[in-house]
Amino acid sequence: MARKQSHIHKLAMIVAASESDALWITAEHLSLSATMTTDLESDMNKVFSKIGKSDDSTYADRLVQYVKSQGKVSYAIAYRYVHSHFPSVRDFEDVLAGCVRAGYLRIISDGAGGLHLEPILTREKGETPE
Repeated sequence: MARKQSHIHKLAMIVAASESDALWITAEHLSLSATMTTDLESDMNKVFSKIGKSDDSTYADRLVQYVKSQGKVSYAIAYRYVHSHFPSVRDFEDVLAGCVRAGYLRIISDGAGGLHLEPILTREKGETPE
């Protein structure tokens, strides 16, 4: 709570400085700052979930989530989805192989020479393959 209170006071100082040259903060500044800080709390897990992650792992997570949302995706469409980050097919295949080995995705053949990606259903909490 002490950290949140410090953030609220610092934000109130910024809000006050943005409105005038007066060197004091008002109850309105504190109230607005408390509302702004509280509104951000629900998104803090998104911020902290990215700390320490490489760009590759972030894009691998995006790929897995995309395939899960679609249910089944052709290899070409999956590559197109992350192509801006993995312009090299080899890099994409390395990441895809990691997703397969980790048990998040499987590669299936459609019998006509085409490849598709399918999610491997996981438990919601730990995202651990069953």
